[in-house]
Amino acid sequence: MFVAPQEVVAGATAGITLWAVCLLPALLPFFIISDLLVEYGASDFLGALCEPLMRPVFRLPGCAAFVLAIVHTAGMPIGAVLTSQLRHSGQLSRIQGERLLAFSCNPSPGFMFGAVAGGMLGIPALGIVFAGSVYAANLIVGFLFRFYGGKDSGSLGGSGENVSSVLKGNPVSQGIQKLHALQNRGRPLGLALGESAKKNMATLLQIGGYIMIFSVFIRLLKHWPILTFLSKIPSLILGQTHVQEIEAVLTGIIEQTLGCRGAVDAMPTLALQVGAIAFFMGFGGLCVFAQVAGVTAKTDLRLSPFLIARIMQGVLALALSQLGLRYLNLSSLTPVWNTSQLPLLHNPSFLGDQNLPVLAAQSWNMLQWNIVFFGALILLILILAFRNRQAAKQAGNRY
Repeated sequence: MFVAPQEVVAGATAGITLWAVCLLPALLPFFIISDLLVEYGASDFLGALCEPLMRPVFRLPGCAAFVLAIVHTAGMPIGAVLTSQLRHSGQLSRIQGERLLAFSCNPSPGFMFGAVAGGMLGIPALGIVFAGSVYAANLIVGFLFRFYGGKDSGSLGGSGENVSSVLKGNPVSQGIQKLHALQNRGRPLGLALGESAKKNMATLLQIGGYIMIFSVFIRLLKHWPILTFLSKIPSLILGQTHVQEIEAVLTGIIEQTLGCRGAVDAMPTLALQVGAIAFFMGFGGLCVFAQVAGVTAKTDLRLSPFLIARIMQGVLALALSQLGLRYLNLSSLTPVWNTSQLPLLHNPSFLGDQNLPVLAAQSWNMLQWNIVFFGALILLILILAFRNRQAAKQAGNRY
């Protein structure tokens, strides 16, 4: 800070801008909505419906299906937040929580389709390759981690329910029964909304702090040039011409978004760009690891299974992305527009008033893939809140 104050300020500004423009509007609504869905029993309802699928395939209780549904829409690190909540409430055992944490860390569809495929590469069709490879790798890792924990029976954490009784019977009727049983526990929608906004804003501020720290860290590595020096070590084996590519890989291992941007600039072919980006998306980056560590710090969940799963998913996503490129015959595609027209993707510290129309267009491009699911979740919350109100009135009339 005292040696290179301008670089520190520039890095902090870049990190805060990335958080405020991209992460805050994309994550906060889903953080709040997931809280409200848990409040009004939707997670229990979905859990009862998905119990016959989740236990045989992933050796997890049905409530884990709710986490996976949100994770595949809102992105990271909401999976760690929800997994910690389920562990705190006793719905997951320690082993189950670590299994779920291992494959509940994905980028959002808006990031893959809008920010990377459409914005950085200028080829929106590649979003199919990114989403398909990352999500398929995620589910493969989840299936492989069903064997984690050895002889752990996979029983419900703290619920006391017999697994065989859960798997028998009609899951729809069981879900409806659970939903009815949970209607009286919900608070008024206004109170629940206010408390959820306060709690999740604090969580997002913590995440923003991690992003700012890692943004400054990367900026200083490039300023002194430590990152370039580290890149030259493996380049002695691979060749001096690969310094920029190795630097992009090191950047992506530290921070996912900056690594994706670096891969687009440094990799000479589309196949290499897609492979590197798919690995970064599956791996997550050290910045995401720090966020997950902060979120799960108050639980007994260990991070070593999570780290192993990130490496596995990164490698699988890389391999599947190359298969997708070849199978869909997309390797010869060219950008449909000039990505340099999106300054935020090239310079995260960009926030000029004269570029606000471009900024608005870019933000919309990143978020449009989540709008349908977002609207469906809002509708479900309103229905559950109405049912909660009706149940409360009926309970009041009985007394």
